[in-house]
Amino acid sequence: PKEMSDTISALARLAYRPSDAWLKAFARQAAARLPAFEGHDHGLMLWGLATLGAPLSRDWLQTFSREASRKWYTHTGEGLGLMAWGLAQYGFSPYTSQAE
Repeated sequence: PKEMSDTISALARLAYRPSDAWLKAFARQAAARLPAFEGHDHGLMLWGLATLGAPLSRDWLQTFSREASRKWYTHTGEGLGLMAWGLAQYGFSPYTSQAE
């Protein structure tokens, strides 16, 4: 998981945006590994994906949010800030109803 968050954040820092197909495949692989992520890696992952404009679904964001919340005790302040910013880029709130 750390390698995944490091990779996507490095691509974002370099302003190198892979294709939507690559980003979707990367996001699928990341979702499968979310339970193994710790603290700062959640924030770095979402920051990188959001910075690159990755096409993430509401379901993906909901899964991400749920897994990240299970490990609140591992997050850093910076990681929480990156995660909040990333969620905001998608207009996501875990408490927004599906009907809205």
